[in-house]
Amino acid sequence: MVFEVTESIMAEDVEKVVRIMGEIKELGIRVSMDDFGTGYSSLSYLKRLPVDEIKIDRSFISEINDAANDQVMVISFLNMARQFELMVVAEGVENKEQFDFLSSKQCDTYQGFYFSKPLTDDEFKVFYNNN
Repeated sequence: MVFEVTESIMAEDVEKVVRIMGEIKELGIRVSMDDFGTGYSSLSYLKRLPVDEIKIDRSFISEINDAANDQVMVISFLNMARQFELMVVAEGVENKEQFDFLSSKQCDTYQGFYFSKPLTDDEFKVFYNNN
């Protein structure tokens, strides 16, 4: 089970957030920071927060094959996450080229329309039972 928080949580009382996230982790629940890189992140917060993974915001993925700056940012996020021993999810993977780039950089997990559209509970059950 994964509990997702967005970077905007940083605008709150940081000490309280750290305490609550720690309590969540003590329950055996993984913590993921969603929308990573979109504005509120501070590396000083990241080193203090008890997160298990970061989810790179789709805004960095959407033009990754055309924008060198996005490539540099994603590679930096991946390298930083490895140093913090965090898993990385790339959000918004919509084509093979994006997947190939991320895969070549050893991204851990991918999410997006390249794999599937969002599924309802019933659609997921049918998909799961057929595979």
